[in-house]
Amino acid sequence: AGKPHEGLLGKTVLESCDDPALSRAFLENDRRVLEEGQTIVVEEMAPNGRRYLATKTPYRDSQGEVRGLLGVAHDITARKAAEDTLRRLNRTLKAQSNSSHALLRASSESEYLAEVCRLIVEDCGHALIWIGFAEQDEVRSVRIVAHAGFEESYLQTLQLTWADSERGRGPTGTAIRTGQVAACRNMQSDPQFAPWRAEALRRGYRSSLALPLLADGKAFGALTLYSQAADAFSEAEIELLRELANDLAFGIQTLRLRASHAEAEEALRQSEALYRAIGESIDYGVWVC
Repeated sequence: AGKPHEGLLGKTVLESCDDPALSRAFLENDRRVLEEGQTIVVEEMAPNGRRYLATKTPYRDSQGEVRGLLGVAHDITARKAAEDTLRRLNRTLKAQSNSSHALLRASSESEYLAEVCRLIVEDCGHALIWIGFAEQDEVRSVRIVAHAGFEESYLQTLQLTWADSERGRGPTGTAIRTGQVAACRNMQSDPQFAPWRAEALRRGYRSSLALPLLADGKAFGALTLYSQAADAFSEAEIELLRELANDLAFGIQTLRLRASHAEAEEALRQSEALYRAIGESIDYGVWVC
């Protein structure tokens, strides 16, 4: 009685908890029951990361005075994980749909790339999104052409390449070089991410995913996503993001083809205007056969 931390979830649970916020949450819920004398149903997270749906009800003596509480907790960790996965997939589907609509509105490639990055950040909630193109220079560098999200000059520190070298074996360089999806599931421990680890961790990034942008089976760039959670990308989400990257690559090629046609039409217009000007400025006949 009077010691709510000794309820069903256990004194040992809170004694082993090194997170003051979790301890306070447990104790505050118990205190509410003891002080208000009302049953509550709450979701709580244990120090080991498991989630519980807890029903806490006051325990009264024969005079009706509250002397303690009784708690019954159901483990809902698997259910919450499934709900989180479904929510992330729905957000990714939304980003995919909105990115397709962005292509219809875009007046230029740069505008389209910036809008896609912005939409993925807003719809999917990832920390940082950026797009890089593979340069055909001597060092095979990666040129960053668009980004959105929390960045704080991080991209300026990357010095990326898609060559098979130390700065080319991260997710982005690997995705471009191999044409396959590449990931860093935990930046703190992945040895391939060592060149960028300190700057990434300083900004709170914990995992990343790079998806190749393909044309005729060859990667010409990559779409890279950063998350503040380790191992943040499920297989189902990766598959949807792969489709989004394929749509993005198609959109880039469409805009380039559109720009090429516009340039050809302008060249033809100028050529016709030149011939017309020549014909109108001389006083003898000109025939073109």
